Amino acid sequence: MVARQPIPMVATLTDVTAETKFSAVMRRNGLISSMPALSGNVEVAALMGMMQSHGKTITKSVNTTTATADQLIEISVVRRPPNLETVTGLDKILTDAYGDSSSSCNWGRTKVCCCNAPANEPYFLPVDLGDIFPTLPPVADNVKFDLQTDIKGSNPGSDPNKGAFGWVIIDGPASVVTSSKVKRDGSPSNLRFINCEDVKGSERQQVKFICLDNGPESDCDDMMAGGIAGTIIEMPDNCGLGKYAVAHEVADAKNQDLPSYFADIQNTTVKVLTIDYQFNLVRRDSSTEIFFRVDYSSVPGYWSSIVNSPASKRRSLNPRFYSDSAANWGAHFSSVFGGGGGGSIFTGDLTKTLFSGTLGCGGSQGAFAEILSSGSVSGTGRFGISMVGTISPDFAIQEVNSYLDTQIDVNLNLDFALYGKLQADFTSLPLFTDPITVNEFNHIGLVSIAPTLNMDVAITANVEIAANFSTGVHAFTKNNIVQTFPGAIMAATGQTDQQTVQNTFSGQVYDGSQGQIKVDFTPRMGIDVVLNQYGMSGTNLNAFVEGGFDTYNALSLQSDKTYSLSMGTSQATGELTYEDSLQEFPQWASDNDMTRNIGSQPGARVLASGAAGQGSPGGNGPPKSHSISNDSTAIFAQVNLLLCPNGLAEEITCNINLCNITSNYCNDDDSTADTTDDPLTKRAGPRTYTVNLSNGGVIVLSSRPYPSRGALFNGAAGAQVFNRALDYISPDLCDDFDVIDHDLTTIVLTDFVTEHLLELQTIGSFIEAANTGRLPSGALAQTPTIAATFFQTNWLSPVLPNGLPDVGSGISPNIPNTRIFEALGSNTNRADFVLAATQINAAKAHLWSFENPVDVQDFNDDVRNAIITGRDENIFLQHIRNVLAVFQYLQDVDVNQRLSHEISVVQQQMQIIEFNVAGAAGLTSMWGEFMPDYLNRVESYAQTWVTDRIAYVTQTYGAAAPAPANAAVVARILQVFQNAIADMRIPR
Repeated sequence: MVARQPIPMVATLTDVTAETKFSAVMRRNGLISSMPALSGNVEVAALMGMMQSHGKTITKSVNTTTATADQLIEISVVRRPPNLETVTGLDKILTDAYGDSSSSCNWGRTKVCCCNAPANEPYFLPVDLGDIFPTLPPVADNVKFDLQTDIKGSNPGSDPNKGAFGWVIIDGPASVVTSSKVKRDGSPSNLRFINCEDVKGSERQQVKFICLDNGPESDCDDMMAGGIAGTIIEMPDNCGLGKYAVAHEVADAKNQDLPSYFADIQNTTVKVLTIDYQFNLVRRDSSTEIFFRVDYSSVPGYWSSIVNSPASKRRSLNPRFYSDSAANWGAHFSSVFGGGGGGSIFTGDLTKTLFSGTLGCGGSQGAFAEILSSGSVSGTGRFGISMVGTISPDFAIQEVNSYLDTQIDVNLNLDFALYGKLQADFTSLPLFTDPITVNEFNHIGLVSIAPTLNMDVAITANVEIAANFSTGVHAFTKNNIVQTFPGAIMAATGQTDQQTVQNTFSGQVYDGSQGQIKVDFTPRMGIDVVLNQYGMSGTNLNAFVEGGFDTYNALSLQSDKTYSLSMGTSQATGELTYEDSLQEFPQWASDNDMTRNIGSQPGARVLASGAAGQGSPGGNGPPKSHSISNDSTAIFAQVNLLLCPNGLAEEITCNINLCNITSNYCNDDDSTADTTDDPLTKRAGPRTYTVNLSNGGVIVLSSRPYPSRGALFNGAAGAQVFNRALDYISPDLCDDFDVIDHDLTTIVLTDFVTEHLLELQTIGSFIEAANTGRLPSGALAQTPTIAATFFQTNWLSPVLPNGLPDVGSGISPNIPNTRIFEALGSNTNRADFVLAATQINAAKAHLWSFENPVDVQDFNDDVRNAIITGRDENIFLQHIRNVLAVFQYLQDVDVNQRLSHEISVVQQQMQIIEFNVAGAAGLTSMWGEFMPDYLNRVESYAQTWVTDRIAYVTQTYGAAAPAPANAAVVARILQVFQNAIADMRIPR
């Protein structure tokens, strides 16, 4: 590097042009109108007196007994301005502290004006070049800088000393570093760019411009001074992605049309400037030096303590060091970061599917595995980095120092549903699609610095296992991880710790063989530093410095099928890595390829232990049963994790229809009505229901005819029907009772029926409640009873007047009973019908009548037969599964909307009857009391039935000796059923 030569100690000042430069600066700022000639070795006091004679004073601290005029000028003029805030009369210089930066008016200081600084005038830099470059650049260089305080996540326009900021300063010869905004004397440039809105992206592109003045004072040709190719040019505000671009060519534009706002300009040529952001293409030769410095921090105080701070060491002017001491950097870093506060705040969602897949295994049930994560990661990173170097003649880093203070908190939950052999060597992948970045500083093509949070997840497995459980870990930095790069600046410190999560362990391990499955999470927080990212075939330099730790959950099984579930957290770590870099920081060579271990490691902790297939499940049981499918978007989807098991108890398949197995199971009205699919030969005729009244009398109700499954979708009325079929999402899986709607082209129609959502027998139960005043639950109704004679005389008679509103089907029956059953569905009113699986519909009809879906003795016989024969467990399991499926079915949005609509339409008909028929007072109010009570009774009845059946199976299997071979599988499925009881609800 060519060092700047110092001013001779004894010389005529005009010989070194210091007088001229000093006079120009003073006159420009209105301090003096002229200046007498100075020569020789003038004492400081004399020069100060000269300035005071013009009404100015200097309070800069100097040793007036030894300092010379040349030294004062060196302090005041040549790249080393005085402390302007202590020089009375120089306040105007402060008004443009950020030069022509777009944020120059956003200081939290008093300003007199806000103007464009001279292109190469050091007074208008926010800091002293002598403090920020190890070697002082030549006096004649142009200085350009980009200070950003409105970086992502910070307060736009804020003082850089109060929060996150980034800046880059470029210093080079005027022939290589120039401006399209201001002339060298500080006045506006004669260049005008006219299509900046078209300058987009990072690729090479063109922008149009004109020259407003071609006179002798014009700067239009300044960019051409040393040839246009490879010139760094400062672009106008909002003209491209970066403040600086690399120019390559100037040519006449093919289209010479000017925008309307330039209509008054005559005889000018529209030109095009070709630019990009490939700073490796900057013009360079052995005598051309282009200096740069980059500073970034996410905490308050870095600007004043590190950037705008006197150099720690200087020896005349050749060279000046801003610091060559690790101890000095350590002291400065401690002064900035030691008090805490500030920093980049991160939050991340850990809700991911790590793996989800199934595998066919010949004639057996097959294998499946699902691993889900949830929870959050959060933390704060307090970062700072400073680097200096050259762009030309070679890209080189002279100094780079950084400080990292990371605080991380991970709250992790994991859900496992496993059946099969799991095998994978340690495999680590990113959890986030893209790293989380905040407060990023970026100058396109030159530098970007981004505080970044990464999270890696790894899996290791070699085990056969049948299990369904949840667990987790809370891991965090008890003491922040503090470190520097290079590491010689200060010793790294930090400490990790861990706690159990609320759901430490729930679920059960049913079977398995010796082995382990382990899932690791590794949060890594740091700063990503990229230099010249568009300048090479790869990235010139891409470094990531980080602090983090590893935390895990692991399940281990022994040969005797005992298991232990544990969690653990590593000690804190620090690391430097490069990715696709052509260069590395030479100052960090000792930190390469090395993981720093910081603090101590918290001990592993056992969360649960036991014997597979024995004992009560932990906590509240495993995750809710649901369908498992092959998820190609899962984190480990491309890992061959799942294999067929060899030694596990085989899964039980429940793809059976109890209507074809258990007698009288499907004898409800809807099922028996669909004995044929021929709509021409069979339609579901009216169904009859006998109602016993309080006076000993009876009435027999008749429903309305309705279409069978074969005719349901026919005609105009059929167009009203929901054109999907409701059935199990996974017919094979006994522990999956979710119900979804299927495309009609994918089903076997004979396995479905036309379904009345509000069962037909409901109306008879309602009349009995209205007449007796006793609700289905046994509670007494608040509504007064309605006389039996009212129903005997009026309910089946044409007592309603003509002209009433229709029931929604285009007809308006005048018989109360006909009107009510029309609301429940008919050939003419099909809007609320659905096509439902026969066995689910049958179970619903039994529950609605408070009947056992299957005779208890028959159920018990099925259980004992399965224990004796070792097969057909699916029969008694399917009985329980169907009852659970009824509530999944009724919770389906499309189904529940139609059920609610039917209840509402019936209430409307009750109002019509009550208004038009004597003796019907209270009919509507009673319906409002009856339906919620009825649905509550259905729920409680079903819950009790399932609870009793599970208890019987558990007791009978537990007492069997020897234990049935499939006992573990049955126990697992029953646990899933048990967990689902609380969700047996009908939304309303």
